[in-house]
Amino acid sequence: MQRSFSIGKPNYIESFATDLANNFNNHFLLEGKQIFLSNVIDECQIYAMDICLHFKQESGGIFPDDWINHIVAETYDATIKLFPAAEEQYSFDACLRAVKIQLNMGTAQSQVEQYYSKFR
Repeated sequence: MQRSFSIGKPNYIESFATDLANNFNNHFLLEGKQIFLSNVIDECQIYAMDICLHFKQESGGIFPDDWINHIVAETYDATIKLFPAAEEQYSFDACLRAVKIQLNMGTAQSQVEQYYSKFR
């Protein structure tokens, strides 16, 4: 879904969907674990935070709000592409709020590290 803040920005949905599918495969399916809605939400939010932090670092610490919105939207859309039923209970606005809270509080990096450490 094209949103106004995404106009003129690159489309990452396909590459994010590939990354997320690999994450779900490595984190859950290869281990024989079921994937629940809470796993989908966590993976989406953590992946979005991770990408935002990467882009912020690459840009020298400047990462405007419209780019945060864009990255979260692309991540959310990629997640919904993989798990369409999740859209019934998980909204883009909820995802965006959760990611922005962690980014604004300065806890996103520790959340990302803590999450991915569970799968090492």
